[in-house]
Amino acid sequence: MILDGCSQVLDNGGERVQLQDWNTPPADEPDYIPRLLEDEVLYDDASPWPVEADGVGHSLNRVAVDAWGHDATSWTAAGPTPGQVPVLAAPGVIGRYVFYHNSALATRTDDEAIAPDKQPLLPGGTATFANYTSYALGINGLMVDLRALPPDAQLGTGDFEFRVGTDGDPDTWPAAPTPTEITVRPGAGEGGTDRVTIVFDDYAITNRWLQVTVLATAETGLFTPDVFYFGNAVGESGDSAADAKVNATDVLLTRNNPRTFLTPAPIDFHFDFNRDSRVNATDMLITRNHQTHSLNALKLITAPEGKSSSAPTAGLHVDEGEVTLPTYDAVLETTTIQDWEAFSAKLDCSFEFELTEQLAKKKDPNEDAVDELLQMWPS
Repeated sequence: MILDGCSQVLDNGGERVQLQDWNTPPADEPDYIPRLLEDEVLYDDASPWPVEADGVGHSLNRVAVDAWGHDATSWTAAGPTPGQVPVLAAPGVIGRYVFYHNSALATRTDDEAIAPDKQPLLPGGTATFANYTSYALGINGLMVDLRALPPDAQLGTGDFEFRVGTDGDPDTWPAAPTPTEITVRPGAGEGGTDRVTIVFDDYAITNRWLQVTVLATAETGLFTPDVFYFGNAVGESGDSAADAKVNATDVLLTRNNPRTFLTPAPIDFHFDFNRDSRVNATDMLITRNHQTHSLNALKLITAPEGKSSSAPTAGLHVDEGEVTLPTYDAVLETTTIQDWEAFSAKLDCSFEFELTEQLAKKKDPNEDAVDELLQMWPS
């Protein structure tokens, strides 16, 4: 194959470029040199082609030697490399993490507070304990590692979509609370990728699922959106693979696994719900005060394949005191947080009364034992 220079100027708005190879002349036409098409690109200056290469200093660079030239995903915008044939890594999401923001574990950076035992729930997967946290402050910190982030990218809320919900149909989930902070640390991610840190208010996302969509924008450099999920069930110790209920079992397990200054709890310890490296009466109270049942426990959903297509509905407005509740009770769809908390307390009280009666009939002392243990636990 012979590559030669080109004295012409390519059009910034789009043009066809072909790479041809000289073939052996046929025996009956020795003066005819056939040219075989090796590769071809018909580029454009509009999305999904990288718009940063539209005459503003960057050029189109191939991301893989075996990537088809006509496909926009085979190219990315980067600095010109005359006389060289570089192959750049394609833009993509390399890592997705949840971390315990505002915990005692983040002594220097939030990287130290990343939950090592938690993994994102990806489309098509079914949730397990590995996909949701038990953190008392809820989901208040995420990190996303992006490869080939455009130079000087300034990511904001317009580059992401966040939804919250409890069932397995994210298309019906309302919009999540708006992040309070989105920052980019170049080179701080896995393998030198750029790490994006997303912070939410404490308690804003508890006992529900959070769907995160990294959108395909000029700032992210992605060609297609990336979707993943993390959940939260405050006080859940992972005692059952069948559900995420918080009950007397979680309280008793917490009581039986204390940790002190001399025996600190590691970051992935199931019973340290406030992530202060201790397991004591505080953690017992957290799990005791967040008991759930089949109606309000976090559901182990199966994430749908592909991205949700419909726009988010109105969501949680913490500052205004309004909250969109699950649709199983239309009377409660819009109410103040204070009214909902009062109703929730009555519901929990009613449920616990019924549960206590059932346990009494079965002569199961767990509920009474929990109350006694809380009273005996040193402050």
